Amino acid sequence: MRGSRYATQLKPFLDSFPRENFQFILYDELKDDPQTTLQVVLQFLELENTQRRFEQVQSNPAAMPRSMNLQRWLRRQSTWREWLKPLIPIKIRYRMKEKLLQMNLRESSYPPINPKTATALREQLASEVRQLQDIIQRDLTRWLP
Repeated sequence: MRGSRYATQLKPFLDSFPRENFQFILYDELKDDPQTTLQVVLQFLELENTQRRFEQVQSNPAAMPRSMNLQRWLRRQSTWREWLKPLIPIKIRYRMKEKLLQMNLRESSYPPINPKTATALREQLASEVRQLQDIIQRDLTRWLP
């Protein structure tokens, strides 16, 4: 929950630096109109706009392990893996482990949030959202219960 308290996290910075040193971008804005969002950021940073293109890359797609046993085995220490350490250089071991972890994943989607949980979270974070709304001077009523 602490990570969802954006206003609380921003306050120490806002207490230390002038408000005009901040530009707040909402994820939905970036997702819905990345090119305009890029222009806003460039303008805020006073960087020249030389027709830069924003390329969207999905860097952390939702995935589930095909085999939980393999996943656990790859993530923990094991005696025979310790025995292999002197035989296989660390870079190769790392690449092998990463490749096996990647091969063990299958694309998935996040399960939808339970409506009761969503309502409870919105209620718990309502005062935080109102504070954030004041800080960033944006309408966040869609985040409220």
